[in-house]
Amino acid sequence: MKKFKLDHFAIGNTLSQTLCLYKHIVSNNINISEIEVHYKNDINKNCAYCIPGITQKQVKPIDGSSYEKFSSSWTKMKEIPYVYLEVPKWFTPKFKVNKKSIVMQPREKSGFGGNHYNNHQVERFVDVFPFHKLATKYAELGYQIFHCGDSNTKLFPKHKNVIELPLIKNKTLLDDFYAVEHSAVVLGTESAMNVAGLCFNTQTIHSNSCHPHSDWWMGDINLTKKLIDKKTKEQLSNDKIINKWGKQGIHHFFHKIKNDYELLDNSYEELDESIQKLLNNDKEINTQF
Repeated sequence: MKKFKLDHFAIGNTLSQTLCLYKHIVSNNINISEIEVHYKNDINKNCAYCIPGITQKQVKPIDGSSYEKFSSSWTKMKEIPYVYLEVPKWFTPKFKVNKKSIVMQPREKSGFGGNHYNNHQVERFVDVFPFHKLATKYAELGYQIFHCGDSNTKLFPKHKNVIELPLIKNKTLLDDFYAVEHSAVVLGTESAMNVAGLCFNTQTIHSNSCHPHSDWWMGDINLTKKLIDKKTKEQLSNDKIINKWGKQGIHHFFHKIKNDYELLDNSYEELDESIQKLLNNDKEINTQF
């Protein structure tokens, strides 16, 4: 019996680990019935359940076992073989998802509890107003809007077609994944659900990225934040950002240059255009890096 472990504390990182583990299993022709996946927390456990073919009995808490090693990284997620996770057949979701559905998760400051996240890498947070406006527009057009986030997240505008996942009683992470897997489009930010879109093979917009290079892009459409020179009003291209500060994320150096540059979120219009492209099955991968 081969044993592997998932041990990251965050959803997006655990999804990355899980997809890379599944790649490892497929690439090495490992029989899925001959493995165990051990988890450190409930996030790890629910992600492990989504490895196709695995049973609940094969997913266990971390113990004193010796674990097999496998390579895991953001870039490896996008390498061949292309494999995807699946919400397990035994799972019963707490809602129905129709074909006209959009999952949205703005990375907003109020939605991350604790001093660490609320004060760390603040440039990765976004203004929720464009997302709320988009939710209202597409809800009025008949689309289901699934809002992902934790209990501290600001609620979207009330509408019969807006489903607040944080308010669903006894919801689990598998419910979030079920919404992602069966929706038409995921509108994510630098947060878990844009990674989930890639993992569950759903058309995804990775908006408001602070990374000017493709290593961290997790979408069919990738939109970086805008870095504007306050004196010249020039918007720096991704190439210029990389030439000046390397491939580190903007959030790592912005505090040093904020007197000279302004950092702007993607606009409502940009997000809306991207949604329309994917709803029309016009997949467009942004390859500027």
